[in-house]
Amino acid sequence: AAVDSRNVRFERRDILEWDYPMADTIVLVDVLHYWPWDRQRLAIAKACAALRPGGTLVFRTTRPADTRRGRIAAWCDRLQMRFGYYRGAERPHPRPRGDYLQAFQAGGLRLLTEPPELASGSNLAMILGKDR
Repeated sequence: AAVDSRNVRFERRDILEWDYPMADTIVLVDVLHYWPWDRQRLAIAKACAALRPGGTLVFRTTRPADTRRGRIAAWCDRLQMRFGYYRGAERPHPRPRGDYLQAFQAGGLRLLTEPPELASGSNLAMILGKDR
């Protein structure tokens, strides 16, 4: 539905190399945990800098494998990587919730909500905002 909207633009780029354009909304869903923490922090910092005041960032990632569901998700990720589903990914590097929250806060964002419907299974989901 969003493809026909004049207000939505999809870009297929390397989020670690690309200079993000300014945006009202940024979506980082199921992507960051495939990089080591220093690269995850870089992508978060770039996204925070590109978010306009009053903007919203939607974030979802997998949780560390410290629960049964987390271990199952980690096993599935390893299996999919072994069969080439995630090209270029080393291995999953999920971080604790507090690490992500701290990185977003360092970028000037504040936590608005953690919608459970986006965090089913072993996922962590946050909606963050940048004050005006």
